[in-house]
Amino acid sequence: MARIKAKPEIPVLKNWDEVDLSLAEMAEHKRAINAVTDAENAALDEIKLDAQIKREPHKTRKDELFKQIHAFVEANRADLGTKKTRELVFGKVGYRKSTKLQVPSDPTQKAAVIERLRAIGWLDCLKITPITVNKEALHSKPLGEVAELGVGVKIEDTFWLEVKREDPPAEV
Repeated sequence: MARIKAKPEIPVLKNWDEVDLSLAEMAEHKRAINAVTDAENAALDEIKLDAQIKREPHKTRKDELFKQIHAFVEANRADLGTKKTRELVFGKVGYRKSTKLQVPSDPTQKAAVIERLRAIGWLDCLKITPITVNKEALHSKPLGEVAELGVGVKIEDTFWLEVKREDPPAEV
């Protein structure tokens, strides 16, 4: 806590007993501030709990709707044609390409991948402590070269959806 510098031109306290009583009063004010803060936190906790209880059925229903939409789009994927996205009135549904890198779990194979990364100079693809493969950095490299290192590359279409959210026009 920062020190408070008293203004020397206004000497209000006249002796050490008054200084001591002032410190006691400061402690009392500090306790009062803490009590107000505790009451504020208790009220916020109550509001958060109430919001969580109110939010839960909406979250559950939203998850159910996501599963139903996903199942429908998957069953009717041919309707998308060559496009991967279908724009509807209230949002978009579709598929996007998702690339997953799978570093071998076997310690010997993992060490071989780390050595190959060092040999070709892709040091940015290594995490230093402990030395492991940085998958995020590997995503920026050409996938063909990544596969040659012994890292599994899995490309798949992943379902996604986006609900439109339009703000009302601003009043003039």
